[in-house]
Amino acid sequence: FRMGAATGPVQLLRAERRVVGTTIARAVRLEAAADVGQLVVDAATHALLPADVRALYGREEEVRGKRGERFRARRFPPARPARRAW
Repeated sequence: FRMGAATGPVQLLRAERRVVGTTIARAVRLEAAADVGQLVVDAATHALLPADVRALYGREEEVRGKRGERFRARRFPPARPARRAW
């Protein structure tokens, strides 16, 4: 599994049972940047975490998205997992 998390405003489309917005798009881009077994969070999400949890994340880095987007992000776990050939 890979995960991405972002903090910011979203719009709820009740009739369609969907949540949309740039925050959702950013989380999707962060998920795409994650390695297997990683959670990649944006700077806003990282800042909201308790200090002891923030310390578990890797250094801040730049994650690129579509159309020249760039996001400040951190990875948990910070070390990239070894690739396994199943």
